[in-house]
Amino acid sequence: MLPIITRHRLSGFAWALLAAPLWLAAAPRAAGLAPVLFRQPFHESPVHGGPDDLLSIGGSRLAQGDRVVYRSTEQLDVLPTHPAEVPGWSGADLGLADVVSYANVPNALVVRLPPAIRGGRVYALWVVTAQGEWSAAVRINDPRPLWASPAFAYQSARIGTLPRYLKIVGRNLRPTPGAATEIRLEGPTNIVLRAQSAGATLDDYAARAALPARLPAGVYRIMVRCDGSNWVPLERQSFEVRPDPPAPREFHVEDAAFGKCAPNDGVDDTGCIRRAVAAAARAGGGEVRLGPGIWTLSERALDPPDGIVLPRGVSLAGAGPRETILSQAADGTYRAGRATFTLLGHNVVRNIDFRDERVYSPDHLDTQLLRLGPSVRTADTPGSVDDVVITNNTFDRPSAAIGNAGLAIRRLIVSGNEFGAYRIGVELSGNRYDVTHRFAIEDSVIADNRFEPGSYFAPQIRQGTIASELGAATRVDFSGNTADGASRRHLYPGGGPHGWRAAFFWHMNDNLEMMLVSQNSATCTGDEVGDGEAISYDNNANTFALPSTETVLEASADGVTVAGPLVGRQNDRDVNVDDYYLGHWIQVGEGPGLGQARKITAYARDPVRGSIAFHVEPAWDVVPEPGRTRINIGREYWQVLTIANTVDHRKPLCAKSNPSRVGGGLIGMWAQSADSVMAGNVQHDTDGIVFRQHYNAEERGCAQCARETSYIDFLEIRDNLIDGEYAWDDDCSSSGVMGSLAAAPTSSAPATVGYGLSISHNLIRHADGRQGGAISMVPTWFEGPAPHRWPLVADVLIDHNVIEGFDAPPGRACPGTRPHERTAISLGTSSLVRGAVLYANTCADARRPVDSREDQATRVCPAEGTAACGCAPARTAPR
Repeated sequence: MLPIITRHRLSGFAWALLAAPLWLAAAPRAAGLAPVLFRQPFHESPVHGGPDDLLSIGGSRLAQGDRVVYRSTEQLDVLPTHPAEVPGWSGADLGLADVVSYANVPNALVVRLPPAIRGGRVYALWVVTAQGEWSAAVRINDPRPLWASPAFAYQSARIGTLPRYLKIVGRNLRPTPGAATEIRLEGPTNIVLRAQSAGATLDDYAARAALPARLPAGVYRIMVRCDGSNWVPLERQSFEVRPDPPAPREFHVEDAAFGKCAPNDGVDDTGCIRRAVAAAARAGGGEVRLGPGIWTLSERALDPPDGIVLPRGVSLAGAGPRETILSQAADGTYRAGRATFTLLGHNVVRNIDFRDERVYSPDHLDTQLLRLGPSVRTADTPGSVDDVVITNNTFDRPSAAIGNAGLAIRRLIVSGNEFGAYRIGVELSGNRYDVTHRFAIEDSVIADNRFEPGSYFAPQIRQGTIASELGAATRVDFSGNTADGASRRHLYPGGGPHGWRAAFFWHMNDNLEMMLVSQNSATCTGDEVGDGEAISYDNNANTFALPSTETVLEASADGVTVAGPLVGRQNDRDVNVDDYYLGHWIQVGEGPGLGQARKITAYARDPVRGSIAFHVEPAWDVVPEPGRTRINIGREYWQVLTIANTVDHRKPLCAKSNPSRVGGGLIGMWAQSADSVMAGNVQHDTDGIVFRQHYNAEERGCAQCARETSYIDFLEIRDNLIDGEYAWDDDCSSSGVMGSLAAAPTSSAPATVGYGLSISHNLIRHADGRQGGAISMVPTWFEGPAPHRWPLVADVLIDHNVIEGFDAPPGRACPGTRPHERTAISLGTSSLVRGAVLYANTCADARRPVDSREDQATRVCPAEGTAACGCAPARTAPR
């Protein structure tokens, strides 16, 4: 390999050695072929950039010698045309951005935005070739509203405990200086709402405005502006204002017509409640009311498996969780799979203290107090459970407080509750063994709830109490929840340690798209057992359509064709391959289009050719190339925003008593993902932030090989505080920002499964990864087939991070290993990272600033001023 030395005199910078490995060598670009850039706002295109930031510009036909021109713009409805000529300066409004790395051509360039640009201003960017050919423009810093929550409001009434508001979620929603972020509703009336600040980081991703006391009913178009002039429409969603619900007809359980039941007498009230529910159903709907006092449910009297069924339109209410207590007696035989109440839709459950008197054991897990949807589908079962509100209740020691049996869920509101469940508070996992019906959680809000741990503790299987687990999401706002692992209020006497197996957990029983996880707090998530995650996005239940990464046979503007067959069996069940993979995502792992992710909207199998033609939306920015592009197909985390959450694992609040491993409190992306963000989170004494870049493929004769991948494409990790780790003095403890690297020993080369990652503006104190790095890429399994030098991860930007407290000796070595030096940035423990760029990181006291090889990373060093991490202190050249 021949080293390429590039030196730019612009802005007083001198660029360090850049070695371009042979695997990145590109054929000369044909004349007349301008660069093509990723340009769609929510799919891999550049999003934002401030003065002196690094920015990756992805696409195709990029080459050595290309330059990047920028110009400020106030036009948001059309893309501007490029300047007449390439400027020779870098100013606030127009200029040339320095290209600091060509290591990832033809797929990407990395530029340093000049210090002269203005933060928050909208800029257009172009790539221009040495032959004077210009790409189309892409914008950065432009407002990008994507979805709204909640999906509806009433004219004047509130929904549960939620205040009246509308929240817009997307990117670049912070107002420009001197302006305010505003939301315009156009419909039965036109109104402009002013967003209220939620904090420096969250304002970039969410704009929340109070709704007026009364708003005319109807459907409204939504528009957003952040600069006082340009309105940007919310393209994918409208806002519904419903007429206020009429006052429900009340059915009081103590009425003599239902059996003369009364509270506080210890007598079974199940029959009276059931008769009141039936009367409400006959009347076409209503609210079954429980007055103040203690009401008794007999476990024996509950019909299995669904208990008391609340039909559509029938609700259940008490006088308040401190006044109305509904106590379920342990007077029967434990029955697995039983629910106390089953909700069929359009139900409200509010103001009740639910208590379960049964003392559960690890063998008694599968019961639910509130179940969304019946346990068994029939011909009359609707396709989803819609419009359920569960609010202002207390759940004291049920096995699971809220669960489901597999029906899709739409417009669920869970707010203002206290959960103290034995095993899990909210478990909306779907049924992975139902391969006929798709699971979904859509247009839902889980907000402002308090979770406290129960006594479930099974260390032999590494399981314990979890606050919540969700298996799907589309436009879900999960915000303002607290998982208080230090609480002991809902533990059985002598019932095991406090803390959590995990706090907030997601898995892939379907896609998780457009989800906001913000301003939640979790404590002591590794005190009980297991991995101890605080916020975890898991690959569990993902279904992959192809046995391995497949080469594209044909391609079009909105589709690809690959060889079959499709996988015909998932979760030990046969699937209908003609439609099962609708809604799955294609991710490009090699060749033209690398890093793109698109959703499958249609496909057709050709039994003669043995091929499958997929149609995707939106269309490709870079059309895959037959014979060169390789793809995988699976479910996806897309536009998942993990913003401004707090995780605390410090003593004495927490015991750090995890018997399974030395760790807890991580925020983790363990699954296929694209275009997602982790920003503004605060973690104390935790495992930090972890993401899993994993390649595997199904091959005969390979025991370790299976059809499972974990693509991490265009993940942004910025503005986080990682303060301390679970066990700083133990080398088995891991923290900081760590990328897990793994590739099975397949006979074919692994694809690139980590691409377009940005790690910037984080503050990391006394927290390093498994092999010594505050920011690290660490092999955690096999490293692919020989020679174990593959571009598993490429185009990683690591800039403007501050790393402190690394002037310390190594911790105690893990068994069978030697201690690892305290290292600020560590990429050199494997040969699976290529094309990284390091710039403007600070690690003044690190014993080893950077561990990387020349073929892995470009180090961009300042020509003058303070030293950057991995760069020698600069000296001004003599005159």
